[in-house]
Amino acid sequence: MVNWPIANLGVGRYFCKMSNRRTICYTFIMLSLFAIIVLETSCQQLNSENNLDGRNDSLKLVVNALQVRINELDSAMSMSSSDNCKMPDYSKLISGRFVLSGANCAGFDFIDEYKVLWINEIACFDSDTLKIRWLDHITFMTRSTKVVNAQCPPRIEVYKVVSFKRNKLVLREIWAGWNDFEDDFIEFDKKVN
Repeated sequence: MVNWPIANLGVGRYFCKMSNRRTICYTFIMLSLFAIIVLETSCQQLNSENNLDGRNDSLKLVVNALQVRINELDSAMSMSSSDNCKMPDYSKLISGRFVLSGANCAGFDFIDEYKVLWINEIACFDSDTLKIRWLDHITFMTRSTKVVNAQCPPRIEVYKVVSFKRNKLVLREIWAGWNDFEDDFIEFDKKVN
């Protein structure tokens, strides 16, 4: 019987990271592998009972071919999980001026990874300077740098990048204030100078 190191196939590593199609494909291959192992064991028992040693060579070829295919899929899925399935790091991708969809000037101006400006629609030339802190590769918070009252904490807002495609940015503003308001989804268009 062939030694099958099931733990080395990496099923647990990829199960949660794969799309449904890949999960179904991998599950099918694992079930096929299980069926072949059961079949091989049955054949070996039958051969030992009937003294037919060496007659299951074709089955061994199928099992070996399946092992090669599983290894190919394992390496392909490890490459896709580390490259394609990984979320982009928006802290390095998003920069420049983004205006609220439908507005004239209100929006963010991402200066660098530590500073962002917020421009209000009413006062387009009077922006608020905010510190930006990326909490992970898709979530950031902004903190006001202007001290309004020394006894009160600064205004903080939390945003999650929903999508970013060249000239379109969609953020989810996560409500962190009093009351039970729902999160807002805000669309921005990149302003080209």
